[in-house]
Amino acid sequence: FSLKRFGNTGAFLGQTTLPYVITRYYAYSTTLDKVNKRVYISKYWRIQPCLDLLGGCSGPPAGTQGFVYQYDFQGNLLRTITLPGNTSSNGSCYEPRVMTVDPQGNLVVADTYCQHLLRYSATGALLSDAAVGPNFFPTVIWTDSAANVYTNQYFCTAPTTCRPGIAKFSPDGNLLAGGVTDATMTGLSYAGPNTGCAWDGRIVYLSSFAASPLRRFVVNDPPAVPVQTSPISAVVQHSSAAYLSWQQSDDSDGDPLLYTVYLGASLTDLRPI
Repeated sequence: FSLKRFGNTGAFLGQTTLPYVITRYYAYSTTLDKVNKRVYISKYWRIQPCLDLLGGCSGPPAGTQGFVYQYDFQGNLLRTITLPGNTSSNGSCYEPRVMTVDPQGNLVVADTYCQHLLRYSATGALLSDAAVGPNFFPTVIWTDSAANVYTNQYFCTAPTTCRPGIAKFSPDGNLLAGGVTDATMTGLSYAGPNTGCAWDGRIVYLSSFAASPLRRFVVNDPPAVPVQTSPISAVVQHSSAAYLSWQQSDDSDGDPLLYTVYLGASLTDLRPI
C-alpha cells in the first residue's frame, strides 16, 4: 500500500510505497503526527466470516496481538508498537480501531475489542492503559491542548437503542463528561454511520445520514460560578462609596470571561449596569 500527499489546493505532491506483507492481519486506521512528521498505521487480526451453526467461529490464534506501525513521511518504518495481551487471555487487547496524537506527541489508541484506552510515547513506551467500557466503540477520536481525549461514540440504553454522542476522558482514561448530540437511532450497530475529524482540540466535524450530512460541534465546558465576597447580603442605607467584589471564575477551556453587574432596589428588580 502507499502513502499519498496532496497540497491544500488538491494538487498531488507525491507517493511513497510502504512495505506490506499479505497476512490475515487487517490494516484498519491511520493517524498523523504533524509536528514530528510521523504516520501511524494500526493492524489487527482479521476474523473470517463464519456460521455458528456450522461448527462455530474461531478467533485469532493464541498469542495474536494488535500492532501499530510508525513511519516517517518518507515511508521508512521507524518502530512497531505491540499492544499488551493476546486473544487467548481474558481481557486481552489486540484491536486498535481509531488513533490520534496529542499535542505532546503521544499516541492515543482506542481498542474496541477489550474496551481500553491506551497511550504511548513517541518512542513506543506504554504510558497508560485504562479500561473504559462498556460500549466503547468510538468512530472518531481527538485530543485538546491539555491531552484530554474526546471520542464520538454511541450511548446505549438498550441493545437496539443507541444515540451517538461525544465523550471526554482525562489523559489517564477517566470519563469526565459524556453527552448525546444526535436524534435517536435504532437498530444500528455500534460502529454506526458516523465518521469525521477534529479541527482542533474542541471542534469536530462529523458526517451523518441526516438532513445535514456534515455537522460541526464545539466542546465547551461552563466556567465556575463566581463567589461574591462583598457585600455578602443586601445593603441597606449604603453610601455612594459602597463597592462590590467577587472571586473570579475559572474556565477549564481557558476562554476569556465577561461579568455582568446588576444593581437594584430589591432582589426582584435587578438590572444590568
